Amino acid sequence: MAVFTELSRADIDALLTDNELDALVDYTGVEEGTENTTYLVDGARARYVVSVFERWVEPQDIPFFVDLLTRLSDAGVPCPRPVAGRDGRAITSVAGRPALVTSFLPGRPVDDPAPEACRGCGRVLAHIHRVTEGMDSHRPNMLSLTDWYGLLDACGTRLDTIADGLHAELARALDRIAAAWPGDDLPRGVIHGDLFPDNLFFAGAGAATTAGPEADPAAHPTADDVSGVIDFFFAAHEVLAYDLAVSLASWAFDGRGRFEPARARAMVAGYGERRTLSPAEAAGLPVLTQGAALRFTLTRAYDWLNPKPDARIRPKDPLAMMPRLRLFLDQPRAIADACG
Repeated sequence: MAVFTELSRADIDALLTDNELDALVDYTGVEEGTENTTYLVDGARARYVVSVFERWVEPQDIPFFVDLLTRLSDAGVPCPRPVAGRDGRAITSVAGRPALVTSFLPGRPVDDPAPEACRGCGRVLAHIHRVTEGMDSHRPNMLSLTDWYGLLDACGTRLDTIADGLHAELARALDRIAAAWPGDDLPRGVIHGDLFPDNLFFAGAGAATTAGPEADPAAHPTADDVSGVIDFFFAAHEVLAYDLAVSLASWAFDGRGRFEPARARAMVAGYGERRTLSPAEAAGLPVLTQGAALRFTLTRAYDWLNPKPDARIRPKDPLAMMPRLRLFLDQPRAIADACG
């Protein structure tokens, strides 16, 4: 979520009225995010989220997102539900760009998730994987292992302007991860691809988001308090256990960046409540978490070196994941023991 395309009140009013959705009361741009323009819109009858797809989004991918969100919502996954206009279609346009109006989700993310919140993350991730089994729509993962080599080459030695020796370190890590990658041997399906703590909402959690002011900062949500999962625009077909690895790499650390085995155990346990990991998937988690930490280091480094035009926010710190990548590479038993 972010704002790259400025929408006027008239733009949003026309979007709502032309599609016979609602009457506009108020709206605000959402500053978080890196991919699409997002507005929070208050109508006379309901609250909505308007996503404007920017030029770097492939138009043929948008129907996949609509099908995915509809399927998940129909199955009880608390995700944004596409709202169809008067023509029965959810995909519309505003300011010359394709757009999607979805339902608003209550709740807030947690800044420093405790094990119970991690269990909720694992549970909803497995729910997504189960619900999307056999889904007809297909979207290849454009950020798979083979694409990481392209990102590394595109960044090149400019990586060393971020940190001395970064290019060589990432090249060594990529070669090591690729040599051990278990992808072809593991179950595949639709993954979220980006289920970081800021993309999962909990009822009563205390954190500043667009969800509104109603939250208790002292609240500690449980797994049963999950109220919404958002930002499916990295969703694609990939190794299912890799999706769990992405969340382990982002959730299983405290606010000071220290690995918390209890959080990892809780996440894997929550996942197991909805879908059982095979022995091969569990054994693959150490290298999959290495890959997850490397992937986000590479994409953040690329964004840092090639900032999007008109972006209002500074790209995310490309070095934030490096301590985690080094931990996963140097201590693979840390994940194996926590998740075994």
